[in-house]
Amino acid sequence: MTISMAKNNDQKDLNALQVFQPDISNYVHPAKSWKPIESGNYQAGPYSIPFQRRGVKGALPLMDLPGGPASPLSSRYKECFARNMFDVTLAEWRGAGSSTPLGGIAENTKDHLIEDIEKLRQQSEYDQVMLCGGSWGATIALEYAAIFPQQVSGLVLRLPFLAREEDVKWNFSEDGAARKNPQAYDRFISRSGEKTAEEAVVYYANQLNDPDATVYKQAFIEWKAWEWAKCGEVLEDTVDDLDIENPRFATDLGRARIMAHYTQNNFFFGKEGLVPALRSVNENIPIIVVTNEHDALCSPDALTVMRNNMPNAEFVINKGADWHWIFDPKSSTPGRNNQFIEQSYAYAAEKMRRILAGDNLTLNTEKPHVL
Repeated sequence: MTISMAKNNDQKDLNALQVFQPDISNYVHPAKSWKPIESGNYQAGPYSIPFQRRGVKGALPLMDLPGGPASPLSSRYKECFARNMFDVTLAEWRGAGSSTPLGGIAENTKDHLIEDIEKLRQQSEYDQVMLCGGSWGATIALEYAAIFPQQVSGLVLRLPFLAREEDVKWNFSEDGAARKNPQAYDRFISRSGEKTAEEAVVYYANQLNDPDATVYKQAFIEWKAWEWAKCGEVLEDTVDDLDIENPRFATDLGRARIMAHYTQNNFFFGKEGLVPALRSVNENIPIIVVTNEHDALCSPDALTVMRNNMPNAEFVINKGADWHWIFDPKSSTPGRNNQFIEQSYAYAAEKMRRILAGDNLTLNTEKPHVL
């Protein structure tokens, strides 16, 4: 399939973008009664992974990939798809959410996750599939599309994580996210007893997997405190607040173990991270990206890099926002960012569906929607 789109090779600078506001207010669909039409578990190496199928079999195939690399499936984003228009398959990542063993890091790499998506596509009997995903889910969707371009009909991505070496360093260095909260960063490093961020990440990855609950609980608190600090939040929990019998803690601990595992391995990407995949999928697969102007989890040039390497993609940009808006209940615009992401994600999914159905719509590649 070849997508005909106007090319624009000029350097794209956010300051020069024109403001265009699409009507996205009607694009969220209540999902409370949207019951699975099929569910079960599939085996992926040592993992048993739950999956769901929703919507209408025979409608446009869609797979929505969760964040992470160990975030559980979010019920919130199921509301973003018109239930009678899609045949949707959803599944957890290895070691995440309801999969078992929870928090497992054996046979858990980027390439294993790509294999799992391909296995699910075949199991669902999709010839081609529209891939949607947020953050790490968007990362894996793009990487999958670069490897299996013939199997992907379109991409709808929210807040993609580029996984470059500089993005990992941005998250764990004095010159990156630490500038927002130097005290939290100093705590993260000093309590590891190490001198560098790279050494601290390895330390916490080991401590999180220690069999001694006293050890892994303390490591969890320090790891989570830094994750929250990067996004503008303060973690008030202490070790005494953690209950190892609480299923929520088990899920969060598993996520931290997998996140540390991926972080110390540069998310199993090379130095350029996802950038080669951006270039690869840009020509022949229609893409819509929903993102914030700033992303606390990526180096500040991330949006410019995406736009320069995907000139044929349509961008919907939340001007002035970053991940801080997602987490901070005391924000001057509480809930605005979540609402923006949900509505614009649903808008993008519906527009992509209509493009793939042959409606007379085209991607707006010249003038991003800046809201």
